[in-house]
Amino acid sequence: MNQTMISFVRLGVIRCVLLMGALGALGSESLQAQQELGLISAYAGKLDPFESHQIKQADEAFAQKKYGAARAAYDSFLLEFPQSIAVAYAVYRKGRSLHLENKRFEAIKVYQEVIDYFPSDVYYATAALYYIGDANWENGDKPKALAAWNQLIDDADYRKQGLAAFALNRLASVSGGEQAIKYFSLVAKEFRRSNPQASKEAMNRIIDHYVSSRKEPELRAFYTEMSGFQDAPVELKGEVADDRNYWVFLKEKVKARGQFSETQLAQRKAYFQYWATQMAGINPEWQDLLTERIQFQLDADGDWAKRNKELDQLFASKPVSDGRVLYWLKLYPNQKDKQTEYFSKLNGKELKPPQAVDLLITILRDLKNPEMAKSAVGKLPLSTYSDQEKESIAMNNEIWQRNPEISRDILMTMKDPNYGKWKLLSIYDAVTQSTKALELTDDLVAVPSVASGTYFYKGRALYRLGKHEEAIAALRQSQQQPDSNFLIAEAMVRLGQVDQAVGQLREIENFFKPQASEAAWRAAIVYRDAGRRDDYVAALRGIMKKYPGSAQSSSAHQELEKMGIRIGGGVDAKS
Repeated sequence: MNQTMISFVRLGVIRCVLLMGALGALGSESLQAQQELGLISAYAGKLDPFESHQIKQADEAFAQKKYGAARAAYDSFLLEFPQSIAVAYAVYRKGRSLHLENKRFEAIKVYQEVIDYFPSDVYYATAALYYIGDANWENGDKPKALAAWNQLIDDADYRKQGLAAFALNRLASVSGGEQAIKYFSLVAKEFRRSNPQASKEAMNRIIDHYVSSRKEPELRAFYTEMSGFQDAPVELKGEVADDRNYWVFLKEKVKARGQFSETQLAQRKAYFQYWATQMAGINPEWQDLLTERIQFQLDADGDWAKRNKELDQLFASKPVSDGRVLYWLKLYPNQKDKQTEYFSKLNGKELKPPQAVDLLITILRDLKNPEMAKSAVGKLPLSTYSDQEKESIAMNNEIWQRNPEISRDILMTMKDPNYGKWKLLSIYDAVTQSTKALELTDDLVAVPSVASGTYFYKGRALYRLGKHEEAIAALRQSQQQPDSNFLIAEAMVRLGQVDQAVGQLREIENFFKPQASEAAWRAAIVYRDAGRRDDYVAALRGIMKKYPGSAQSSSAHQELEKMGIRIGGGVDAKS
């Protein structure tokens, strides 16, 4: 052993004492397989200014991926400060530098020095052992890689470190079967608090295994061992069988893992039959979970009559309520007779506005039954809702986009009828029901607060109906510039009034700077569509001159190139 290494060994006891104090704070420094380990803060605080400066220079080279320079700097540090508290770190980083230079055999030797001379420095010794396995794996020597990772997890101190989780996961990934479950179980339990991400990944692998292989007792025991399956452990009270969180989690996992091909019908039947049976005895108050159990039974046997009968019996087990009727309606997306049967049980008077939204969306989107939706509006206690609540229902996108008349029936009950008409006008405009929109505008133009917007909607409705002169007249009374100006220009184009249309667009260009380049582009298009080639070319050149860097300038450039015209000049460029 050379003199430098002898000095290293003398520091073992000192480093060990400092390290044990530092490890308690490593929760925020939990190791990641793809993150580089830095110098432990407890060590950094013990360095003198000269040590700190030199290690910082080495670390900077390493961070810049200048691994040759970093390795040389770490070597210099080791020669100059052989008794530094950061010696184990420098040796480890030297190994990492070699590894990242793809000098893996040399790196393995250096990593081994960390383990041989600094075994009590578990933070870096663990990392060195992990990367010995990693380097061997990359060299194609899988037996040596697995041996290193097994050595790591066999050591009581090493396997508490973050990289042990990745070693275990890698061992599990190549082991398979019960041995893999053993490794994943170690990760899940050992790192539940110190490395929750690794723990959760391993935990999910175990859960998936137990669900797919239909092992509910093992899953239940694992739930207890892990103190629940939430992101963080919780205090469990009572029996797992009475823990709703367990069954909710289980139900979702069963659904997620229940994907089978057409050739796996037997496996599908056995899978869902097993889980339907396991859920048969759960708390009768958990009716949502019991409906899922009935669905699992249907997935197993395909017996719709049995399914409907069980659902009917379950519904009858508790008093009728609007909330329960709403839930049951969702269970029959393709059974009109059952939809009608359960809808007849709906009183509606108990429904709060959010439930009313849920009801109407369910009927319109899922049941696709507009007549039922109209009847549902009649059952809602609209007289007890505020105008704001009515608006929240009627203006829900899932409702008005699917059936504007349902929204109309609600809006027309508002205490402020003009506001209701105004919101309905916006709906008819959005769904381009222009005739219905026009029917509302005569009353609304007399309401000062919405007159300007109403004239705009009126103008757009008339434009869509091909009544362009009337559209222009209405739009001129609107104060919705520049949108109204753009639409007036389009109406003028339809009337063949090319110069007047360009005049409208120039007005936008002169007075509305954010829309100026778009207005100039549309003016050019008006000339193009009118067959006025010279004006079109001049307008394109003007756009390039006045609005360089804009999307319209780029489009103008492309158009001129397609036409084989020299770039430059342009009437509009003179400004």
